Amino acid sequence: MAKPVSRILVVNDEHLVLREFVKGLNAAARSLDNPLGITFAGVTTAKEALAAIELDGDIQAVLVDDTLYSLGKNNGHGVSSPNRKLQVSALEFVQRITRFRPELDVYILIAQEKEDDVVDALFTESVDGYFYREERDYRGIYRILNAQIQERARTPFTDQLKNYVWMAKDQWHTPGHSSGESLRGSPWVNDFYEFMGEHVFDADLSVSVPMLDSLM
Repeated sequence: MAKPVSRILVVNDEHLVLREFVKGLNAAARSLDNPLGITFAGVTTAKEALAAIELDGDIQAVLVDDTLYSLGKNNGHGVSSPNRKLQVSALEFVQRITRFRPELDVYILIAQEKEDDVVDALFTESVDGYFYREERDYRGIYRILNAQIQERARTPFTDQLKNYVWMAKDQWHTPGHSSGESLRGSPWVNDFYEFMGEHVFDADLSVSVPMLDSLM
């Protein structure tokens, strides 16, 4: 069975910083528990980020530097020139992301000394959290992102339904097909049972199963 793929997009206009973050986070993802197949990719502009978010349905979260700049001329060392112009604020960028794909988790990378100025404004928007740029705790950042995506991917009702079916309990409630027992082996409708599969009938339950709460 194919394993899930979850991408997290890192947006930072400094090539060297971006490369270091993506490399460190991918190393953390490889070394720690990663059931959802999380990988990290990076882009340097809001325009590239929005295009990726639109085209790539596997993107599950975005990590945004607190200010984004359009790239000026490169000085040959992977650092943009001082005359770069402000492209879009992180807050405006977050607003664009959440208007387009409100289900995405969005995190901001901020300088620690700017925390008081930035955090209140951030949390008036759909921002899920922030990290300090100086810390570079890639394993810690990964664990937080991984836990958040796993929480959103939970299927508590389906898990309980499967558990109930696998318990193979006798069914005395409606519907009255008794997990398809009346169809299995019948010369008339056995082909229907085989076509549908046993779990269709095992999971066809009434609202009287306590561990599933009320299906209503």
